[in-house]
Amino acid sequence: MTKSSSTLPDFKFFGFDFINSVMPFDFSGLGETHRTHIEIMMEMHQKTIKNMQAIGQRQVQIFSSIMGDQTSIAQKLLATGTMEEKVAQQTDLVNKSIKSAVEGWSELTDLVRESNKETFEMLGKHVSSTLTEINATAQKKVPKDKAA
Repeated sequence: MTKSSSTLPDFKFFGFDFINSVMPFDFSGLGETHRTHIEIMMEMHQKTIKNMQAIGQRQVQIFSSIMGDQTSIAQKLLATGTMEEKVAQQTDLVNKSIKSAVEGWSELTDLVRESNKETFEMLGKHVSSTLTEINATAQKKVPKDKAA
């Protein structure tokens, strides 16, 4: 093994250049690719956390609204009136409460779906970009000074 002017040592054994024969492309760009990969993964992680916080806040708002509706139903049922009036009121209030809850949970489902879509679009773009970059790096020939 002899040391050349480059930062990597020359691995020659009985005149056979192991590195340049087995790996005929330049690895110098792979470090930058890895750094970019980590940055994008961190960005995706931060975006996911931000989206999950927004979803959690909306979930608390929906739950509070449902609890408020239930409290309202209970108070109205305790009010005076005939049994028929109370049943009609209760049916109407429960129907409104269920519709409100279904709309809220549907909204949450949409928020989660959109969050996942954004994250996976970022991931897809990154994977495509990384594969293109790796392919371009693999296509580069080893400079003559490293081959000698």
